[in-house]
Amino acid sequence: MAQPPSAEREEGLHREVLRLWLTSMLRLTRLEVADEIANALAYFRLTFLEEVPRLYAALEASLGGGALPPFLSIGTWIGGDRDGDPNVKAATLELALA
Repeated sequence: MAQPPSAEREEGLHREVLRLWLTSMLRLTRLEVADEIANALAYFRLTFLEEVPRLYAALEASLGGGALPPFLSIGTWIGGDRDGDPNVKAATLELALA
């Protein structure tokens, strides 16, 4: 017999359906560098910034409750990707860091 979905799963499913519902199939305007920064940071907020603390808490609990030293490091080139895009300047990196 199937288990009823948990409130957390139900909320996650609801968020994904809304995200897909509100996502256009085609872009009507070209993305700017600032848009790419905002998109990537929103992704980080929904993944790493929520899940990494949960991972650490779960590991600490399973290992007896002691605090673990940091062992994950998340790196990115958001805002600093200088591969020839003329719109990527120092102000772009400052925006991403802010």
